[in-house]
Amino acid sequence: MVMRVTDKGRLAQSLMEEYPTAGSLTLAKRLHRDHPEHFETVEAARLVIRYHRGSLGMRGRKQLADLTHVKDIEQTLRDKFNLPESAVTRRDPYVIPKFNDRVLVLGDAHFPYQNNKGILAAIEYGLQKDVNCIILNGDMVDLYQISRYSKDGRKPNVEYELEMYWQFLIDLRETFPNALIIWKFGNHEERYDNYMKNNAPLLDMIATESLEDYYTLGYVNVIVVKDKRRIVVGDLNILHGHEFTGGAGSVNPARAMFLKARANVLVNHFHRSSSHKGNDLNGKQIHTFSLGGMCSPQDYLPYGDHDCSFAYLRVVKGVTFVNNREV
Repeated sequence: MVMRVTDKGRLAQSLMEEYPTAGSLTLAKRLHRDHPEHFETVEAARLVIRYHRGSLGMRGRKQLADLTHVKDIEQTLRDKFNLPESAVTRRDPYVIPKFNDRVLVLGDAHFPYQNNKGILAAIEYGLQKDVNCIILNGDMVDLYQISRYSKDGRKPNVEYELEMYWQFLIDLRETFPNALIIWKFGNHEERYDNYMKNNAPLLDMIATESLEDYYTLGYVNVIVVKDKRRIVVGDLNILHGHEFTGGAGSVNPARAMFLKARANVLVNHFHRSSSHKGNDLNGKQIHTFSLGGMCSPQDYLPYGDHDCSFAYLRVVKGVTFVNNREV
């Protein structure tokens, strides 16, 4: 319950306004000297000052009506309002360990519409460079049959897609037995969870049928990064590319991401390789990159300036150098 300010409180507040940086004991001595009729002892005056400064614990802070003289105003407000935890999903970045300094990035394979030539070229290059980290940067499976668009029933079903990709993960782990492998979800992987939410809400509620639960990812030691979280490699942020609204399918997707992210960033999603750089107001140079897709042209988008590329990242003393290699 909020308490009204008493005469003692008004005297204390007036002195605190006149000497805002003075210590509580110093002010208490002054109050006791000038107003002994209200403050019989120095300690009684000090107690009033500490009360109005929010120093008497949570219960005292909740009773304060005037927060002007509270030193720790943030803590006082937390105690006073007792707000519940926010329901917003935390999106802490996944930070690649420093010793994983040779990184292969590929994405948009869209199994079963993958570009085999491109995938094999990326894997061969990864072997040549002896990479110790592989990032599968989203849309590795297409999930065509559970999309929200019109569908052709003659296309491969979901089970076939998922089994193809599972075999790819097994083969990838056997080829790079010691590498850190991370699968970052893109908008196509999110189709699975969205489908469960829309069509099987009970299963989604008990959390037994998410896409990562479908696979035994512990068997191949693959880490999933989802919920639009970014991956950090040295000074480079890796996103799939769908995390920002408004799209970036313009002439130069990297420049569009430069304007949106305002940080060093590499994305997939747009199936087009590009790069852009510029300086911020302090002269710091920012680099952005987009990669081509590891898929073949699909029926819903058979034409366009799409290309195929992957990236090799080399981290030296915290700085990430990007080699965007077109196939």
